[in-house]
Amino acid sequence: MFLKLCICRAAASSKRGVPPSLDTGYRAAVAYTAPDAPNVGSAGVRPESTSPDLARLVRVYSDPLQHAALAALVVAPLAARTRQRVLGTAVTAALVIDLDHVVAARSARPRDTTALPARPRTHSLLTTAGVGCVAWAAGGPWHGWAAFAALGSHLLHDAGDRAAPTPVLWPWRPARQLGRRVQLAGTVALTIGSAAAGRRAARA
Repeated sequence: MFLKLCICRAAASSKRGVPPSLDTGYRAAVAYTAPDAPNVGSAGVRPESTSPDLARLVRVYSDPLQHAALAALVVAPLAARTRQRVLGTAVTAALVIDLDHVVAARSARPRDTTALPARPRTHSLLTTAGVGCVAWAAGGPWHGWAAFAALGSHLLHDAGDRAAPTPVLWPWRPARQLGRRVQLAGTVALTIGSAAAGRRAARA
């Protein structure tokens, strides 16, 4: 009986054009299912990344320093030509504006303030102009320009990245990103404006 079974299996394999030994090996290979390969610890297998994105953390936590540095940069030509402490006005304005993230997110945690679908509406040219006017009325034209230029550099820097959209032209245009080229051009324009203001301040 066993001999007949072997002969029948061999005949069936030969009809398909497959030798009996290869047919047996093929069935064994199909029937065998390899276990899932481990993600960590096996040689030649790249472990899945579980650590946070270091570059993103650096950007998030250095953001205040970046804004302060840009504010100081664009106002430096004016600060060098006047005795008024316009540099302090510029840096303060560039840092305080980000408190609107805390208000909008109802949390001071970076993971919450950076998870907003769009930057707050106070990140706009309208707010920048308003704060500049208030600073002008409180401390004179050079403080007014310093606040305006600092907030302008802040908006341009935010609108230049690939994070949440920035409502620069709110309420006339929806929030959107402008790119690094626009940021560079706008920052240069603000710096030139500070240089012109510095010349006038030196003659005053």
